[in-house]
Amino acid sequence: MTRGGAISEVTDTGSLVFVTNAQNDNEYARLSTLPDGFGDGEFTLELRVRGDNAVGFGDTSVQDSVNQRTLWSSNNNSIYGTAQWWFEGNFLLDGHNNTNFYAGTFSLQLANSGLVQWTFGDGAAADARTGDVHGLRGTTNILDGRAHTISCVRRWDGGSGAIFDLYVDGVLEDTETSTARTNMATTYWDSGFPAFTVNQRFWGFGAEKQASVGVLAQYDDWKGRIGEIRFWSVARSAAQILGSAFWPIGANDSGLVGVYRMKEGTGTTVADQKASGGNITLTNGGLGQTITWSSSLFA
Repeated sequence: MTRGGAISEVTDTGSLVFVTNAQNDNEYARLSTLPDGFGDGEFTLELRVRGDNAVGFGDTSVQDSVNQRTLWSSNNNSIYGTAQWWFEGNFLLDGHNNTNFYAGTFSLQLANSGLVQWTFGDGAAADARTGDVHGLRGTTNILDGRAHTISCVRRWDGGSGAIFDLYVDGVLEDTETSTARTNMATTYWDSGFPAFTVNQRFWGFGAEKQASVGVLAQYDDWKGRIGEIRFWSVARSAAQILGSAFWPIGANDSGLVGVYRMKEGTGTTVADQKASGGNITLTNGGLGQTITWSSSLFA
C-alpha cells in the first residue's frame, strides 16, 4: 500500500450498501441533527466509500431517464460553466438547500465518470456570481473497485475569508476561496435546518434529496458502499488528513465531534459514537428498495 493511493483492507470498516434505485423507490440514510460544533467555524468532514465499479457510465442529465437509475454520470460540464453544472453527478451526500442553493448547501457527488465533486453554500459569492454555490472537483476516478477516503476542509485564510480544500486519499485535489466565515451551524444547520425546505431539513446519504422525499420520481443516485463518516470542528492539516486516510483513529482525537462507524450490522439506525449528533436513520424505499449492512467496505 502507498500513501496517497486507495485505502488498504487493513483499515476496513463496516458499511452501508446502496444499490441502483427504482423509479419512485429511493433508499437513503437520513441525518437530521449534525454533531455539536460542526460548522461553527473551521471544519473537516471525512467519509470512507467504495463505489460499485461494475456499473457503467452514461449521460444521466435528462430527468426521468432510465440512465439516472442505472449508470454513473459521464457528464463533463466544467464548474460554473453552465447553469446546471452543480446537479450533474451521482449524489453521495445531498445537503442541498433547494430553496436557496447558497444558504447552507453541502453536497458530494460523483461527476465526470468518477470524480468527486463538493458543492458548498456559505452565503458568499462564488466565482463572482452572487447567490451561487462554491464548487470543487477532484482529479482521481474513485470508481476503480477500491475504497477511498474523501476529506472536505474549511479553514481560515490570512485575512477575513476562508479556504475550501478537497482531498482524496490524503492528497489535495482542488481548492477554492470565500470572502465569508459564516457560522454554518447557527445560520443554516442547527435546530432542524430551519433555512431548508420544510420536508427536506436533513442531510441525506446515498440519494438525491428531492427524489428521496418524492418530489422527483428519480435522480442520479449513489451505487456502492458508505463506510465510516467523521465530523471535525477543526480544519485538519494535510499531514493529519493523510494519516487518517489510512489508519484507524481514536474516538478522543482533538476536534472529533462526531463519528459514525457503520458497525451496528442490523436495524435502521447508525449511532454517533461521540453522542453529540443524532442517529443516521436508514430510510428504505416505499416499493421495497432497501439499504443493507456489511461488516466490510470490500466483502
